Amino acid sequence: MTPRPPLREGAQTSGSEPDSGGGANSGHRRALLGVVLSGGESRRFGRDKALAPLAGIPLARRAASVLERAGLPMIVVGRVPGGELDGMVVLPDHRPGFGPLGGLETALREARAQGRPGVFVLGCDMPLVPPALVTLLVSRFDGRRPVVPASSGPRGFEPLCACYPVSLMDAARSLLDAGGGAAADLLPRSGADVVPVSVWAQVAEPTTCFLNINTPEERQRAEDLLASAKRRGASEDGRP
Repeated sequence: MTPRPPLREGAQTSGSEPDSGGGANSGHRRALLGVVLSGGESRRFGRDKALAPLAGIPLARRAASVLERAGLPMIVVGRVPGGELDGMVVLPDHRPGFGPLGGLETALREARAQGRPGVFVLGCDMPLVPPALVTLLVSRFDGRRPVVPASSGPRGFEPLCACYPVSLMDAARSLLDAGGGAAADLLPRSGADVVPVSVWAQVAEPTTCFLNINTPEERQRAEDLLASAKRRGASEDGRP
């Protein structure tokens, strides 16, 4: 078997062109299941992140609002104290203890059970992702391969702000059966559409929108960014 080339910015599967707007892929956008990954054990944060407030709103509720504003039906997957969050549907991980990959497997199982072609996952600890970025990424989903934004992060892309087709459920299950892994491990082998920063920077602020909250200090930085944006009359992603 010919090895698959490394994941790279702007990568496309052979014979497929990206869809930059609604167009032919808009039906997939409507059918995708929005999924908030509610986080793991939050060791560095010191308490469960899902219910930690940011500008007075729990992180998981903020992420859910982003998906709802992007027009997606939405569930929460993972561990939420008490098992409830503002009346939203919360599904525990099918296999607890495997981090985001376990949450993604649970999400894909649910999407398949609902007859949906895939999921859009958003980590609850990425509170500055704007709905417009979700809409852009989902508009490129063709039902066959993941769509993920390129970034300056250590992997070069953001696997917890991305579309995944249900066809990857078996690959996720295989990784978990072998002892685990990361959601990012699914992307290089799947012909993912990696959306260049130059494309998505039209709708989100590249320097801050993927701020990840793992510590109280990072939560405070997010609070400061939101307060600064409010003073400037900017949107929460820092844009005027």
